Amino acid sequence: MIMVSALKQNWWVLVLRGIIAIAFGIVSFIWPGVTALALVFLLAAFAFVEGIFALIGACSWCCSGCWGSQLASSRSRGLASLQ
Repeated sequence: MIMVSALKQNWWVLVLRGIIAIAFGIVSFIWPGVTALALVFLLAAFAFVEGIFALIGACSWCCSGCWGSQLASSRSRGLASLQ
């Protein structure tokens, strides 16, 4: 019930999201190269941040002596998520 009242009060947010999504779709069709390049940069940023967190996670295991296997495991999970 709370969600329904919140949607009744903020209906314009959904309309704004829809307009932005439609505009993004039109821009994607007009400039597919720019869109692809932006997605490549987003994927690269994601991979960079995920790699940093993998290193941090692996270093947190260094006290137990198995940090190398933890790093390899997190790296393979990261690569599997990209496929």
